[in-house]
Amino acid sequence: MIRAFHTTWNFLKSMVCRDKTYSVMVVPNDGGEMSNHDFDGNEVRTLINVIAGVVAFIAFSVGTMYYVIYTGWADRNELKEYYAAKEIQDKRLEDLQNLTDNVQKELAELQQMKKDVIREMKKAGMEPPTLADEKDKRSGKGGPIFGLTDRMGSKMRVLEEQNENLAFNIEIDKQDIKKLYKVIRQDNYKKEVTPDIWPVDNGWISSEFGRRQDPVTGAWGDFHPGLDIAAPYGEPVYAGASGRVTHAGWYSGYGKYIEIEHDYGYSTAYGHLSTIAVNVNAYVVKGQFIGRVGSTGYSTGPHLHYEVILWGEQINPRGMIKR
Repeated sequence: MIRAFHTTWNFLKSMVCRDKTYSVMVVPNDGGEMSNHDFDGNEVRTLINVIAGVVAFIAFSVGTMYYVIYTGWADRNELKEYYAAKEIQDKRLEDLQNLTDNVQKELAELQQMKKDVIREMKKAGMEPPTLADEKDKRSGKGGPIFGLTDRMGSKMRVLEEQNENLAFNIEIDKQDIKKLYKVIRQDNYKKEVTPDIWPVDNGWISSEFGRRQDPVTGAWGDFHPGLDIAAPYGEPVYAGASGRVTHAGWYSGYGKYIEIEHDYGYSTAYGHLSTIAVNVNAYVVKGQFIGRVGSTGYSTGPHLHYEVILWGEQINPRGMIKR
């Protein structure tokens, strides 16, 4: 467009000669007297330049106005898109902050539960394991920071740091809980394999552990390696602890006899039974029914001969049994 205007302008200038005079006749519409105006070539060329300048100014002004209006609409649309995107990002940051806060609260509850478990373990006589020192964890730090222009980026960096610290501290607590669980499981297992329960419901001790008179001959000096628990014939007998059956059958003066091997060096033996309800190599749990009271073998009447063996030597069951 500018090129076409420039070409037309040059054409008009070339049509006007500097050494000629040009006349402009003015004819009124009302039939009045006509007037004639004479202009030399220089004047006409000057007029053409003035007109061209005015036209160029108008064109420039219109173009500038159009550009301003167009770019204004574009900027406004970009601004709307920016605010829409910012609103979405603010919402996501808010949700992430809420999630972080909730995780921190749950972590605090988990740490409190860990303290409660340790307290209960101590009450139960258990020795808690060595856990991570709180100083080993990443503690909160911060303060007033002024002059931040990138508020959005600052919030994001803060949340990233918080989440990184949370992940680090959660991993420490997970390891601590695994240690606590291991100790509790070991303690529970030790309790399961420790023979400390009464092996027959209804009964009373008719002969103690240690030196005694022979129950049949009356001779003094007989060593009794267990407890005789008198009970009604056929009374259920229960395993004193969890373990594997190593003997189930007749065994000399013990008559019908069961021996169970536990862990931590413990074994238990049950003699003079009337009935055996388990087989060799069977795994029994603490308190499981294994047979019935009888009077088989070297016996003067219905009772259970009960032994506790520790690392191959009989010990007094009274020191083990909790009633």
